[in-house]
Amino acid sequence: MLAKGQTARPEDRISPEEEIKDPYVLEFLGLKDEYSETDLEETLIRRLETFLLELGGDFCFVGRQKRLAQVLASPVSELEHMERELLVGKI
Repeated sequence: MLAKGQTARPEDRISPEEEIKDPYVLEFLGLKDEYSETDLEETLIRRLETFLLELGGDFCFVGRQKRLAQVLASPVSELEHMERELLVGKI
């Protein structure tokens, strides 16, 4: 990594292959050396759910595999609904 104000030299260049070969560090999950994609997903979701529960009641775990369009549409529609109710005076 370059220091602030330092100019890159040609020998400092990293190829795309070198950039993506770095492994992910998943030791905190406590998985064995070999694990399936399902095991990885279950462990990550369990840790994420625990983390969200520790944050308190202002956060919600919606589901394991949601389409991004569904996730993005839900909060907006809820906010629009609340805004309409505020304008009408129901809240």
